[in-house]
Amino acid sequence: MAVEVRIHDGDFKRLLNNERPNAAISGIERFWAHRADPSKPDYRLTEAEATIHRVRTYFGEVMSCGHACILKRIDDEELGEIEAALEAVSLSAAIEVLAEARQLMVHRQTVTGAVKWTNLSKDRLRQLNRLIGEIRRNDDADAALELSEAKALLVFARANVDDILRPERGLGW
Repeated sequence: MAVEVRIHDGDFKRLLNNERPNAAISGIERFWAHRADPSKPDYRLTEAEATIHRVRTYFGEVMSCGHACILKRIDDEELGEIEAALEAVSLSAAIEVLAEARQLMVHRQTVTGAVKWTNLSKDRLRQLNRLIGEIRRNDDADAALELSEAKALLVFARANVDDILRPERGLGW
């Protein structure tokens, strides 16, 4: 039997109007977590939810293990999806940082033709670690110049309210 999770419209509006963007986005994510399925296209999330998920995953992984780790783990298609998500939520500085990280990584063709990232020199690892600092600085930047991840995601969620938590609000897919 499938789990049915519902959110009252007033609670949903309170989440979207929360003054603490990270708490709002985390709260929204908790509601869709029961149906998120990494084996399905877009994780069985709406387009807006998948965008939020990709941005959160990118920032979380970069902050925990760095660009070298994430770039070695995911393929170019998924990187393109992350870049599109960063663009959709207007995180232009993060797009620039990711592009710089990709340039620092040297990739090679394998015998099967797949692209794999090579191991990095210590100098390039230091440069990638510096980029994490760039993301952290951008996260603290003035909102008029560059929104932080959570603020940008909350602005995005508010702009895409009709595409967020549709099943949980009884709106269907």
